[in-house]
Amino acid sequence: MSLYATMKTKQFLRKLRRRGVSITTGRGKGTHLLARRGRRMAIIKFHGGKDLSKVYMQLVCKQLGLKLEEI
Repeated sequence: MSLYATMKTKQFLRKLRRRGVSITTGRGKGTHLLARRGRRMAIIKFHGGKDLSKVYMQLVCKQLGLKLEEI
């Protein structure tokens, strides 16, 4: 994972689900999703086929108690 600077949202969500993160649709505002892992949660933006930056993915992983290199 550390080789990639960006990633599609769907691919990022797939990797999070493999790490035990549950994704809830309809809870966030507009095109945003709620990700939960235990008692931790984060809001993930979902804008079609646009890429997520590495910095944004690190932020979401930190909020969920994960490291970007782990997913």
